[in-house]
Amino acid sequence: MRLQCVIAKDFLSLGDFELTLWGGVTVLTGPNGVGKTNVGRCVDLVRTVLAAHAGKRLNDRLELYKAAGRNGHKAFEVSLGLVFDQDWEKSLLLDFMRAAFACNDSAASDEWAGELDIEAIEKMSHESISPLYSGRLRVCFDASMLSPWWVVWEFENEGDTWTVPIVGTGRTDFIHPGVMTPFSISQHPQNDLARFVLNISRQADIEEFRALVRLARDFDLAGAFKRESSKTQLVKLAVPALTRQSNPIPASLQLLANAFGVEHHELYRQAFSFLQVLDRIIERSFVLTENRRIPPRRFFSHSRLAASLDMQDGGNVAARLFQLKNGAIDDRKLYSRVEERFSFLTGRVLGLRAVPARSGDFEGFNIEPTVVVDGREVPLEFSGAGVAEALVLSTLLADSDGRVLVFDEPAVNLEPTMQRRLMSALRAISQCLVITHSPDMVPCSVPEDINGIVRLKPEVDGPEIKRASSLTTADYSRWIQLLEPTHVRALLFAARVILCEGTTETGALPQWWHNTLDLGLVDPEAANIPIVSVDGDSRFGVYVEFLDSFGVPWAIIADGPALRRGSKLAQQLRQNGHAPPSEPDGEDFADWREYWQQAGAFTLAESFGDDGGKQGEFEAYLERLDSDLYERASTQSGKSKPRRGSFFAANHPRPKEISDLYRKIAVHFNL
Repeated sequence: MRLQCVIAKDFLSLGDFELTLWGGVTVLTGPNGVGKTNVGRCVDLVRTVLAAHAGKRLNDRLELYKAAGRNGHKAFEVSLGLVFDQDWEKSLLLDFMRAAFACNDSAASDEWAGELDIEAIEKMSHESISPLYSGRLRVCFDASMLSPWWVVWEFENEGDTWTVPIVGTGRTDFIHPGVMTPFSISQHPQNDLARFVLNISRQADIEEFRALVRLARDFDLAGAFKRESSKTQLVKLAVPALTRQSNPIPASLQLLANAFGVEHHELYRQAFSFLQVLDRIIERSFVLTENRRIPPRRFFSHSRLAASLDMQDGGNVAARLFQLKNGAIDDRKLYSRVEERFSFLTGRVLGLRAVPARSGDFEGFNIEPTVVVDGREVPLEFSGAGVAEALVLSTLLADSDGRVLVFDEPAVNLEPTMQRRLMSALRAISQCLVITHSPDMVPCSVPEDINGIVRLKPEVDGPEIKRASSLTTADYSRWIQLLEPTHVRALLFAARVILCEGTTETGALPQWWHNTLDLGLVDPEAANIPIVSVDGDSRFGVYVEFLDSFGVPWAIIADGPALRRGSKLAQQLRQNGHAPPSEPDGEDFADWREYWQQAGAFTLAESFGDDGGKQGEFEAYLERLDSDLYERASTQSGKSKPRRGSFFAANHPRPKEISDLYRKIAVHFNL
C-alpha cells in the first residue's frame, strides 16, 4: 500500500487540512500542541471505524472518537488517499470481484453459478478492475444523524468519479456513479455486477444472458464505466451467503473464504462485503504506534496467542515474538529479522523465554523478552526504557514490506545514537510517516531527506502545512550543510527564533532574558524561542530562507555594519522578499535602523561602526557598559565568545537597552 494523502476537516485540532505524502520517509515536525499526533490519529480513526463496523470489539475507541470534532464541532471528516500496490491486496480485491460476479442474483442454479465462476476466473483480470486499486477512503461523522458514521470508497476511471458506500447509508455495497454527499442515498435503479459489466438488460432471460457471458472476450469493469448508460445505475457489490448446498462451492468464493479464514461449512451463513475487504487491507497494511507505550504484558492465554495481536501500544510485543518464534517457517524468518534489527539498534542480543502459567481460569504462558549479557538473560524490564522501545520498533520493522508505518514519537526513549540508527533503518522502508519532537529523527543527508520534512505551523484555524519547495541543486547543498548541526534542525520545533550575528550575543542575551516578568513578558526559553548564532552576517540569508520555508517566525539581532544599504544582510533580506518599502534616501544610521526594524532586524549599535573601530559590534556595546567587567570576562573566558558573553551578563544587571530590545522583538512576534 501507498498512502498518498491525509485530509481532515474539523477533526481534533485539524481545521481544513491536507497533507500530501510521497514514498520513503516523511518526518512531521512542529512545536508542542500544534497537532502532529492528530495526523496519526486520522489513520487510527479510519482503522477504528472500519474495524468496529466489520464486527470487531472496538466500541469504546469508536465512542471516544465521537468527541473528536474541532472546537466542539458535531461533524467532521477524515480521508485517506490510498494506492493498493501489493500483490496480496490486489488479489484479495480480485477474488472479491470474481465472487461478486459469480454469486449474483442471476445465478439461479448451482450449474449456472459454477459456469459464471469459471468464466469470471478466466476473463476477469487485475487490469479489468484496476480503477478499484486507488482512491480515497472517506470517513464522516455527524452527531445529528441516527447512524452517525458514514464511510465510502471513492475512485476514478478516466476522469469520472465512482463511489462505494460501505457504512451509514441505505444503499451500501453498491457502486454509485459520481461523488456522494455524506449520508445521501442515490435513487438510481439497481443492477447486478455481471449484467452491468456485460451491458445486459435486466429484462434479458437466462439463456440470452448465458450466451452473452460465453461470447464475451473479457469482463472489463473499467470499460463498463465508460458507457454513458452506466452513469445512471447502481451496481451491486456484495457476495451473499450461499442459500443452497452448492457443490462444488464456486472457486472464487472459496479463495475469498480462505483469505478470511472462513471454513467450508460456514459459507452457508457467511456473506462478504466490500467493507470486510477494505478492513482487512487497512488492518494489515498500516502499522501504527501510539505516543504512549505501556509496559510489556507477561501473561497470555492460549486463545490470545492464537489470535491476531494489536501492536499499537507495544504491550503485546512478547506475545508477538512468541508467535513468530514458534510459528511457520515464514514467521521464524521474521523472528530472525527482529533479532537482526534489535542488534542493529541496540548492539545487544535478543532472547525470549516462556513458562507455562495460569491466570484465574485461563491457561497460557508467562513470556519474557530478555537481553543476553555475558551468556545470561536479563529481563527486558531491567534493561532500560530505550532497549524496550527498540524491541517494539524492531518487531514492527521486521514485517514492514509493502506496508505504511506511522510512528508517533518513536524516539521518546531512544538515545541519539539509536535514533540515528533507527532513521537509517527507516530509509529502507517503502513508506513511513514519523511524528517526532527529536531533531535527531530529522534526516538531512540527501535532497530526498529535505523533501520529506514537514512542519505544522500553528494558526488560529488549525495547523498549516509547511515544507521546502522549488529548491535548486545549490539550495539542497546549502540546506544539507546548514541542517547538519542538531541545534539547527531543532529550530523546526521552535515557536519563533532569534538569530544573532555572533556567539557573544547567544552567551549574554539568554542570561539577561531568563526572567522577564518585570517586563510583563514571557522569557524566550519559556516561550520556546531559541536564540542562535548564524556565525557571521553572510549567513543570515540561508537561515531566513530555511525558516521562511517551514513557517518559523524569526527576528535578527545584527551589528551596526549589517544595516547599511549594500550590506550582506541587506542583500539577503532583499533576495528573500523581506525588504520594507521606501528605503531611506541618505546614510543616516537612525533611519536605516528604523527601516530594517520593520523587517524584524534589530541592533544595539549606535552607529554603523564600520570605520575600522568596530564600534558597531555587540562586543563594543558590552565594553561601553563596563570596560573593566568586559576585560575580566575576556580574561576568564579565553577565546570562547559564548563564555565571555555569559560571564559578562551574569555579573551585570540587565541594561535598559537590553530590556527595550526584547520589548521590540516581542512586538514583532506579537507576544
